[in-house]
Amino acid sequence: MESCQIMAEHTVYNLEPIEECEYEFEEVDNSDLFYTDEVINKYMDLITERSPDTVYAFNTYFYKALSANGYPYVCRWTKKIDIFSKKKLFIPIHIEDHWCLVCVCLPQKSIKYYDTMGGRNFKCLKTILKYLNFEYRDKKKKKFHPRGWLLVNVKDCPQQSYTWDCRVFVCVYAEHISRGASLDFSQEHIEKVRRQIPLEIKKKKLIKSEPSHLFYNEEVINEYMDLITESSPNTVYAFNTFFYQGLSENGYSDAGRWTRRIDIFSKKKLFIPIHIEGHWILVYVCFPQKSIKYCDTMGRRNLNCLNLILKYLKLEHHDKKGECFNTNGWSMSKKNCPQQLNTRDCGLFICMLIDYFLRGTPLDFSQQHMDKYRRQIALEIKKKKLKKSVPSHLFYNDEVINKFMDVITERSPDTVYAFNTFFYKALSANGYSHVSRWTKKIDIFSKQKLFIPIHIKNHWCLVYVCFPQKSIKYYDSKGGCNMNCLKLIMDYLMFEHIDKKEEVFNPKGWLLMNVKNCPQQLNTWDCGVFVCLFAEHLSKSIPLHFSQDHIGTFRRRIELEIKKEKLKKSVPET
Repeated sequence: MESCQIMAEHTVYNLEPIEECEYEFEEVDNSDLFYTDEVINKYMDLITERSPDTVYAFNTYFYKALSANGYPYVCRWTKKIDIFSKKKLFIPIHIEDHWCLVCVCLPQKSIKYYDTMGGRNFKCLKTILKYLNFEYRDKKKKKFHPRGWLLVNVKDCPQQSYTWDCRVFVCVYAEHISRGASLDFSQEHIEKVRRQIPLEIKKKKLIKSEPSHLFYNEEVINEYMDLITESSPNTVYAFNTFFYQGLSENGYSDAGRWTRRIDIFSKKKLFIPIHIEGHWILVYVCFPQKSIKYCDTMGRRNLNCLNLILKYLKLEHHDKKGECFNTNGWSMSKKNCPQQLNTRDCGLFICMLIDYFLRGTPLDFSQQHMDKYRRQIALEIKKKKLKKSVPSHLFYNDEVINKFMDVITERSPDTVYAFNTFFYKALSANGYSHVSRWTKKIDIFSKQKLFIPIHIKNHWCLVYVCFPQKSIKYYDSKGGCNMNCLKLIMDYLMFEHIDKKEEVFNPKGWLLMNVKNCPQQLNTWDCGVFVCLFAEHLSKSIPLHFSQDHIGTFRRRIELEIKKEKLKKSVPET
């Protein structure tokens, strides 16, 4: 590639202010909406559809796939779109639990990086320029000329004041820039904007009748997997979406406990949904046919995935049956299946593949049938054939836990502080320097109790720091231990004390404990509810006298408390 000009200054816009929207704002709390990829994707779609001839917004999975696997992995994403016929491209970027936005302006030959925390990322800008080069050569069959292109880390864009609003800012950046408006907003406008954007998305739903990205959602796919299992419990078992991730990252030791009460070898068919780099695929195990089939609606192959599932079956058989699994006659293959024509319907396609496999009929559906199937599946879930009064996986959601942590903090602000769910991940991945400013307005050492929700391997736990008792305790509703986590929190306290108090923190006499006798969950999805209840009881110094039997009641109560934005004064006796 030819060299291109790289600058660190921001070209000043000479544009008109954004116009007022013509509808009234409703007083609806949708703040949690902005912690999901789906909402950002829907809003990117909305921006694209407003100006389809001049604007194109990529979804949130694009950059992750591009940066991890290079251009060959994403070249098909735009096979029906000529991005070079547009004027503006928007690319949401998710790095280390923080959202930023890249805006490509083709007429100006500029690529600009907008970060609400003032960050710089030339690597990202160069990756996008390199993508444009490959895309132009691939689609136009001509040489791309990078000379004269400007790469900019925008310095004077509006900055967030809280750690959770980066998603809203990304949407507002794209909103203003797509309309040619100056970025004349600030943190104080975000609450109003947060209510405005869901209304715009809602209007879009009314026009299109169905949310286009519904089936990227793990919760919907999990509900459908449960529905499939319950429809034929003696012959079929469908794993949830977290199973394969745990298996691939941590091996059988993590996945083996998922089937403690299930004999998968007594079934005829197993279905395993797999999410890899923003794309859903399906593995179908048929015991009567002794086959493992890999189904990808974008035509890719993944032999490593098939080998991993076969290895899992061997280990599971040895663990549960006490004998070796006979692989003689077993076959592994890529199944020819209908192909999607967009980047968003992969989740819906795997639901349809399962439906057809169960009926034993040919896979004779296509993209044109998707709207009908989407409504059909949504209706089945809505009718609650799952026999669940509350979505069982509700509390895997970071934002629900964050809201409950906020409620606990607000109830006793002088003595209690609860960190949000992103704190520990940032601390463990990047060290103290990355999180030091999270508490620049808070003196945690003036509190009596700290609560830190921990998300590891798709499982929620809680760390409880008690300053009067000089203790750091780890609560795991599955009985796990994590001394590394406890030591990391101790290190954090030492660095924080030196940074904020300018004094050495004395760790002498502090107790680090993995709590063994805390209440235990009996399923794979209620860990988030248990974390909320641990924090609720400990913040009030109430004994942990609850169990799995009480979770349904507590789940509904927690939802109600979040809606009211306050906690009840007493915990119901159990």
